[in-house]
Amino acid sequence: MARIDIKSNGTGGGGGSGTVTSVSIATGTSGTNVNATGTVTTAGTLTVNIPTASATNTGKLSNPDWSTFNGKQAALVSGTNIKTINGSSVLGAGDLTVTGTPAGATGNIQFNNAGAFGGENNLFWDDTNNRLGINTATPGNALDVHAGADNISTINRTGSGNAFHQYALAGANKWRTGYDNTAGSFVIYDVVNTINRVVVTNTGEFDLQGNKLQNFSADVEALTTSTTFDGSNTATYNGRVVQISNALTLSFDNALPIGFSCTFIQTSANTSTFAGVGSVVINNRQGHSSNNGQYSVVSIVKINTLQFILGGDTA
Repeated sequence: MARIDIKSNGTGGGGGSGTVTSVSIATGTSGTNVNATGTVTTAGTLTVNIPTASATNTGKLSNPDWSTFNGKQAALVSGTNIKTINGSSVLGAGDLTVTGTPAGATGNIQFNNAGAFGGENNLFWDDTNNRLGINTATPGNALDVHAGADNISTINRTGSGNAFHQYALAGANKWRTGYDNTAGSFVIYDVVNTINRVVVTNTGEFDLQGNKLQNFSADVEALTTSTTFDGSNTATYNGRVVQISNALTLSFDNALPIGFSCTFIQTSANTSTFAGVGSVVINNRQGHSSNNGQYSVVSIVKINTLQFILGGDTA
């Protein structure tokens, strides 16, 4: 703080009256405010000027200046109290370039590996052709999946709806395939014409747009005893070839589905008879109801409710 010393031309010690011959100003540190001490005994005015500090003045800080500088940031030193990015400080002019090192080999898809970048060899991006390869680094299509397991991929429809895969051309859906949860069937659906073209049911029925083949097989079944064909053995005989070795009575129940068909071959020197159960009628152009002995071949087809057709080498 400032201090004022006043000297007089008197010969005594201490203060007193007289003519002020000199006034000097010195600096000090005592006190809490600017002050002046001493006595001026001759009329006059003593003025002490303390200007506000500026670009040209040295002096005191104004209240706003004091608030600005109070708790100011220490000098910023790169690497000490300011960090660097890739060896470059954020201080200075120009743009700061941020670079990183990807994981894995060129083309590897990046993923979060416990907070760090990981490169997955089994997910490969062909940037030249815009193709994604799974388990291959040379994808031949937009999506190319390779797998050593029997199940290459899974389409899982979560919830209780259908599981369909759609095929589109220029953004317009054309076909879809998949599981129809309502019917419990696998379908090939024509989106343009809104119709199932192929349906495979979980009961073994193969439906080609309304033309049904149920449990069709080229297997040969052997019969040695008289048998009634009904709903319980449809899956065994529908679409099959049946070999008959004895003289049998073969009965057909209306529980068989329309379209049921079976071919019979008589391999022994016998004749077998074909009959309807209840109101079922077995129709034949010649009015026959049996086969024509050894090596004869006949077929029977259910054409509608209660109506069967028997054809072939009949008698």
